Amino acid sequence: MTKHTLHLPSLGEGVTKAAVAGLLVAVGDTVALGQPLIEVETDKVTVEVPADMSGVVEAIHFSVGDDIQAGSVFMTLSTGNAPAGDAIATKDSPAPAIPAQKPPEIPPPVEMPSPSALNTQTQPPTENPTLSPATGKTVPASPISRRMARELGIDIADVQGSGLRGRISAQDVKTHVRRLMENPAQSAKTASTFLHPPLPDLSAFGPITRQPQSRIGQVTAANMQRSWSEIPHAWLQEEADITELEAARQRHKAGVAAAGGSLTLTAILVKVLASALAEFPLFNASLDVQTNEIVLRHSIHIGVAMDTERGLLVPVLRDVTRAGAGKSLLQIAQELAALTGKARQNKLGVDDLQGAGFTLSNLGGMGLTSILPVVNWPQSAILGVAAGKQLPHYVNGELRPRLILPLTLGFDHRLINGADGARFLVYVAEMLADPFLLALR
Repeated sequence: MTKHTLHLPSLGEGVTKAAVAGLLVAVGDTVALGQPLIEVETDKVTVEVPADMSGVVEAIHFSVGDDIQAGSVFMTLSTGNAPAGDAIATKDSPAPAIPAQKPPEIPPPVEMPSPSALNTQTQPPTENPTLSPATGKTVPASPISRRMARELGIDIADVQGSGLRGRISAQDVKTHVRRLMENPAQSAKTASTFLHPPLPDLSAFGPITRQPQSRIGQVTAANMQRSWSEIPHAWLQEEADITELEAARQRHKAGVAAAGGSLTLTAILVKVLASALAEFPLFNASLDVQTNEIVLRHSIHIGVAMDTERGLLVPVLRDVTRAGAGKSLLQIAQELAALTGKARQNKLGVDDLQGAGFTLSNLGGMGLTSILPVVNWPQSAILGVAAGKQLPHYVNGELRPRLILPLTLGFDHRLINGADGARFLVYVAEMLADPFLLALR
C-alpha cells in the first residue's frame, strides 16, 4: 500500500485560505481521478476540489468549518488493497465523540481589604470591581478609570493596576495608553477596538436572536468599511431620456434571446460604459497613495453588482473594450447572461470576481427613485442606476410622456473632480438617449 497526500491548490490570485464547506467523500471510499473530494468556500465563491489521482481515502485532515491554507494537506489517499490506516472518520464507525467542554472559569471572589485598609485613601469605599468585556474576569478599578478605558476602547483587564491589590486608577489607564502609543502594533489594535466598540447589552431591552454573519457578508462589510474609510466620495446625478432606447430594446430582445443572450438595460449600460471609459480613462484608473501615482488600466473590465441568495456578488465582464476593439452589444448580452446564470447557480469562480476597473449597480428593478453607491476600492468610480419612470417632458415645445432613467455617478474626489464627473455622466446620458450613437461604437 502506498500513501499519497493531497494538497489544497491555489484558489486564485491573493486567495491564501478558505473554509471547508463540505466533505464529499468519507474515509474508506474509493475515488476516481477528477472526482470532487471537498467543497471549500473563499471570500466570494464555493468551489469543489477534485482528486488529482485515484485511490482509497485513507484520512481526512480537516472538518467542516475549519479554515485551510492553500498548499495544506487536506486528504490522504492510498493505492493497493491493504486496509486503510488511521482515519478521522469512516462510513461504518460511529460519529466521533465530542469532548466535554471545560466548565467556564468562575472568577474567585474579590478579597476585601482589612478594616485598616478601608480607612486609607488608596481604596475609596464607593469602588466596585468591574468585569473585563473581553475576558469576563473581575478587575478592581475605580469608576473614573473604567469610564476612561471604555471611551478609549481599551480592555480594562489589559491595564496594570498600581493600587491596593492591583486596583486600576485613571493614571494607570493613561500610562497604559502612553505605552501603547509607543508600540505601533498595539496602537493599531487599540485603534481597531475604538472604531469597533463592543455592542451594549441589547437583551436588556427585549428578546434578541444572534446568528452568524455569512462569509460573503463579512467580506462585503470589510470591503465597504475600507472603501468608505479610504475614499473621499462625491456624487453627481443626471437623468437620461431612454424612450427611444427602450423601444429599440423591445424590438430586438427576441432576436438576442434566440442567440443565447438577454438584451437587458444592464447589458446596454455595460456597452455604454465601455465607450465612456475609453473616452475618459481616468474613470478606469486607481490612485496609488503610497507612490502618489495614477495607475491607468489599458483594458476595460466592468463589474456588475448582483443580488444573490448568498449575498452581494460582483462578477466581471472582461475586455469589454481592449486596444480600440470593443465587444458588440450581442456579445455583452451573451456573456452577461452566462455570468448571471453562474451567479444564481453558485458556480462563479474566483477569476469571475476579480480585476474590475469600474462597477455598475443597477437597482432599477426594485423601483428606487435614486441611489448613492459606494465606490469599490481600489476603483475610482461607480455608476448607480435607479428605476426608469414615465414623466412629462417638453420635446420640441410640446409636453410629452418620456421614459426617464435616474443616474448617479459616485467617484473618488482625490482623483476625479466635479467637472470630470459631469462630462462623464453627460456622455453616458447622451449615449442612452440616442440608440444610433450606441450603434456607432
